[in-house]
Amino acid sequence: MQMSLSKAVAGAARDPWHLGPGELAPGPVAQGRPTWQVTRWPVSRSEYDRLVQAARQPDAMSLTASAAVADTGTSVAAVPTVNDNLDGIPRTALEPPDPALAVGLDDVMTAVNAQFAVTAKGSTAPLAPVPFSAMFGHVLPHDASFMFDPKLAYDHFAKRWIAIVGAKRETPPGSWIMLAVSQTGDPRGLWYTWALDASLDGTTPTPHALTVWTLKDPLAAWKTPPGSPVFAPVSVACQSYDLPPSAEQPGAGPRIATDDTRLLDAVYHGDGPTKGLWTTHTSKFTWPGDGEARSVVQWYQLDVAASKAVQQGRYGAPGIYQFFPAIQPIASGDTFVVFGRSSATDFAHLRVAGRQAADPPNALSNSVVIQPGASVYPNTRWGDYFSVAIDPDDDGSAWMCGEYAGPAGAWATRICSVFF
Repeated sequence: MQMSLSKAVAGAARDPWHLGPGELAPGPVAQGRPTWQVTRWPVSRSEYDRLVQAARQPDAMSLTASAAVADTGTSVAAVPTVNDNLDGIPRTALEPPDPALAVGLDDVMTAVNAQFAVTAKGSTAPLAPVPFSAMFGHVLPHDASFMFDPKLAYDHFAKRWIAIVGAKRETPPGSWIMLAVSQTGDPRGLWYTWALDASLDGTTPTPHALTVWTLKDPLAAWKTPPGSPVFAPVSVACQSYDLPPSAEQPGAGPRIATDDTRLLDAVYHGDGPTKGLWTTHTSKFTWPGDGEARSVVQWYQLDVAASKAVQQGRYGAPGIYQFFPAIQPIASGDTFVVFGRSSATDFAHLRVAGRQAADPPNALSNSVVIQPGASVYPNTRWGDYFSVAIDPDDDGSAWMCGEYAGPAGAWATRICSVFF
């Protein structure tokens, strides 16, 4: 059966339900949590847990080996080289870390949950995290102290840094989108900051529905004769996908939640062999001869104008679980994918795979380890996403960050650059 992806890609709306260290996911009646935190997906948490358990079962008919690329012995000879590999922000009181990253001409900015840090390229000094409340304190609404789900970007045209963070208040209920733009090219300097009320569309109350549209002909008003821009939703046919099973760990550790099939990131590249809209997510796949379904990386390169998939693929291996991917094409024509991985014999860790412009279509290289795991992770929450960004000062490399299982069951993050 063919599935479809929206041409204009956006992830489904997420709520800010984070767990503290050692806290278990609540059931349908939950420890005083408001309903919107208990029902995290369109179904109840207990129903979602049942669906994830069912996702471990193999498909009724095993798919052929050609339906996916195995992360062993691929047809792509070259593998990425990992460079500038350093510790990211260490564990905070919230789980999971939601690691984000942006790269400028001289600096790398990273974030987890409600903290961020800046380091110079090439530096090996430990990071000095700063709470986002220090950046947004003068515009943060009263008592909206819980901040979460950071996103970072660097505008290499304007040479400015961008930070977007969610914020919420329990009583009275409220939520905000916190937005900051650096005043200069130095992320250590001053920032312009805003707090946008998430319950309003401008000044109009909104029911929080999510609609995705594509903008066509944005310069129509300046043409002769003048016209109007056109907004239209378009779907793109793609490989089938399904709810992934949770990932095994060694020993008696709990299974790691790989979440659902929502798109975890999207990036557009304007020219060359990597031209198009790239996106990725976690999915389910049953390898021939494997007695249980596994979670795999599923990725796409979409031709926006033609409304079709130029490339797409599933990526994993029998007996292992790969999850929370992020993808990035770069100016050289190379593309990199960062993701987490674990198995019954391997602690949860961070890896990267990639492809060069001349590689066969739909293929990825064997993956290489960025940072091995060090222990069994005692919680189930992971991710919720990783991050990868181009280097605006180096056409041949990208930077990335993600989560791994650190010592003594604590999550940790790692930052690195990669190239072919």
